[in-house]
Amino acid sequence: MSEVTVGSLAKVLGMPAEKLLEQLAGAGMAFSGPEQVVSSTEKMKLLGFLRRTHGKDDKPAEAAAPKQITLKRRKVEELTVSAGKAKTTVNVEVRQKRTYLKRDQAEQAPPPAATSEHEEVLRKLEEARARQQAELDALDAGDRKRKEEEIARKEAEDAARKEREAAAAAAAADASAVVAAADGDGRPNKHAPRPHKADIPRENKVPAKEISRALDSLREKLDWVKQPLSELRVVSDNGRIAVHVSGQKMEAISGQILLDFDASQIGGIKSFPDRKPKINRTRESEEWFQKGLELEETGAPVEQAVDAYTKVLEINPGAAGALVNLGTIYYRLRKFVEAEKYYLAAIEADPGYPLAQFNLGNLYDEQGRLQDAFAYYRRALALNPHYADAHFNLALLCERQGEAMKAVHHWKAYLKLDHSGQWADIARRQLERLRQAVIR
Repeated sequence: MSEVTVGSLAKVLGMPAEKLLEQLAGAGMAFSGPEQVVSSTEKMKLLGFLRRTHGKDDKPAEAAAPKQITLKRRKVEELTVSAGKAKTTVNVEVRQKRTYLKRDQAEQAPPPAATSEHEEVLRKLEEARARQQAELDALDAGDRKRKEEEIARKEAEDAARKEREAAAAAAAADASAVVAAADGDGRPNKHAPRPHKADIPRENKVPAKEISRALDSLREKLDWVKQPLSELRVVSDNGRIAVHVSGQKMEAISGQILLDFDASQIGGIKSFPDRKPKINRTRESEEWFQKGLELEETGAPVEQAVDAYTKVLEINPGAAGALVNLGTIYYRLRKFVEAEKYYLAAIEADPGYPLAQFNLGNLYDEQGRLQDAFAYYRRALALNPHYADAHFNLALLCERQGEAMKAVHHWKAYLKLDHSGQWADIARRQLERLRQAVIR
């Protein structure tokens, strides 16, 4: 602030400087000249003197000074609220009002109360903070949910990956087994003989509804059989479904016994044997057969499984399943003479049993008796045209005999029946190799 001299004050008041010096002297203030500075207090003192001179209220100069000064200030600020990736800017206007009192007045006056404007500003700030906190809480909840979903997704992916790895390991094991079973010249080996467990073919294309009715009937009529799939063998006989049980053949739906002899022989039948003892022996035979299967599957000593199947044959000499399984055990032991004996006995007991025909063909294939192998593989296919393993082994035999077109026929037939897995991959490779050979 610039200083006010006596001369400049006289110009403002519109009077000569000499007259202003006289008035100042009358007010009890001594100034030597117009260049001397006049303070605010001296101005107020002069004003009081002039008021008294002109008959106005006689107040001291200090009394004429204001008792308080109020300063008002307005300020606009921006408040940024984060809402995830988006940000919101809120304009907040802050109004301040500050009052300054004289010392004596300040000591007497109570402290000023907050104005309504200040309260409004505080309220808005509090609301903004509450909104911001609510948005942050919502973001935290969303983040927690996303994290939980991410953890669940990773766990599901890990489980799926482990399943894929287990499947890949199993496939690799199958591939290793296939490679290990390959012949010395690198060609894949044939399907090995299989044990008898359950056989429910559909050679004659029996409708699924008819099969369902037959199974329901068998459950009702043979409820005394605890594990029917071990010894029972269900076949299609000229469009009818029949079951072999305890050396006898029975029509599945009606329960009628089917007799395999000419009509001229029926007159010789006088009576049927008592059924109850036969049922008891059948149960015992089935239990021994099931025990033999369990011993094989658990890796028990082979002698124990042989003893169990032998017990079955003691009860029922015509049990084709037990005969086949004994033949397969001796095949694995490389005792081909014994294996052939049991396979032939199984075929004699049940000539319509494709598995027995296939296993005997496999035995002859292993011994190098290729013509015999051809014959029994073809018999298995004649009994069951959908016998995939027979097509596979016949395709290999045809390749070895140089009959490429026949091999192609059996490879294609096999792939129609089994189009996935390691053996299907081998069939495709062999088929492609034959095609390339024909093209060259």
